[in-house]
Amino acid sequence: MEILIFFLLLAFFFWSIFWFILLIKKTKFPEHRKNFFLKKLSEIKNSSDFEKKVLNYDKLLDQLLKEIGFTWTLWEKLKRNPNMFLDINEVWFAHKIRNKIAHDVHPNISERDFTKSEKIFQKEIRNLLK
Repeated sequence: MEILIFFLLLAFFFWSIFWFILLIKKTKFPEHRKNFFLKKLSEIKNSSDFEKKVLNYDKLLDQLLKEIGFTWTLWEKLKRNPNMFLDINEVWFAHKIRNKIAHDVHPNISERDFTKSEKIFQKEIRNLLK
């Protein structure tokens, strides 16, 4: 019984260290990487192809989350870390638009939804870079 308690405490200790390190990584994101992501945001925004824009924003968000320290798929990252975002429901909306583009042969997406997705990605990526 004492050994079980010891291992549970040890597991909790390492779990706490893991999350503390992730928190530190987020708060000490290197300036040159912030500049890289901001430059990419600008490049994507200047593209005229709506579908390509959404795909690239989604890739950029995924890359940013990887560099923060999350190694799962974007779907898992969103599911496991909803509090990282200003509005997780908006992020889900934008990611679903991306999925339609990536998986439907003829995605039927309005210009309004493209614009909304772009604004969501821009806002959330900038927030993560703070």
